[in-house]
Amino acid sequence: MGALSDDALADTLGRLEACDIAASRCVRKAWRAVVDARGLLLPLVLPHSVHGIFVNYIDHERPRTASRAPRRKSP
Repeated sequence: MGALSDDALADTLGRLEACDIAASRCVRKAWRAVVDARGLLLPLVLPHSVHGIFVNYIDHERPRTASRAPRRKSP
C-alpha cells in the first residue's frame, strides 16, 4: 500500500470532526506532524473571536459583563 502525500492526507483529515482529527493524531507520527503543521485542529477547538468577557470580582455585589453589540447584517 502506497503512502498518501501530505496534501492528500491534510485534505482528508480536514474533513473530519474535531474529535476525530484529535484521535487521528494518535495513529501515526506522520499524521500527527501533518495535523500539527497544517493547524487542522486549532480552528475547530479555539474560537476566532471573543464575543464578550465575564468578570466576577469577589468584593463586588454583582458580576460584570462587557461585550460588543452584535453587528447588524446589511439588507
